[in-house]
Amino acid sequence: METTQEPKAKIPDVLVEHNSLMRGAIPCLPVPLAWFCLVWNVLLPGSGTVWSGIFNLCTGQPRFSAVAGLKSRLGAFVVNLVVGVGQLFTVLFCLVGWGWSIWWGVMLVRLARKYKRFKASEAALNDPEAKGGEPAALPPGVPSQALRGMELVR
Repeated sequence: METTQEPKAKIPDVLVEHNSLMRGAIPCLPVPLAWFCLVWNVLLPGSGTVWSGIFNLCTGQPRFSAVAGLKSRLGAFVVNLVVGVGQLFTVLFCLVGWGWSIWWGVMLVRLARKYKRFKASEAALNDPEAKGGEPAALPPGVPSQALRGMELVR
């Protein structure tokens, strides 16, 4: 009996965290969601971290390994939940939790930007026009990349 699995998203090896379970739980999110989490971490320490754990379940990618399964997504969610609660409760100690929360949010945005650049470069590698090969057939009325370049020169 053969079972098929859905293809799993892959992150580059440079984004995989090998040293820390807690830092590995900081997910690679889409950039707007990462900014959303950063803003919430500034407004209410720990809330953006909890949001990042929730977003990790559906759109994000945990950094424990290059491919993510259900177990790593749930693990990252639990870690983000615990860290978010820790950030909220350590605000009482000289605002340590607030600084920690802002750092976590900044890391979310930095990772999201790196992941976005990786996905863009991967898409360019798979684009036949970018490789200089035979361009893909475009629907009528859609200019090719070469025509767009000529239009920009005018």
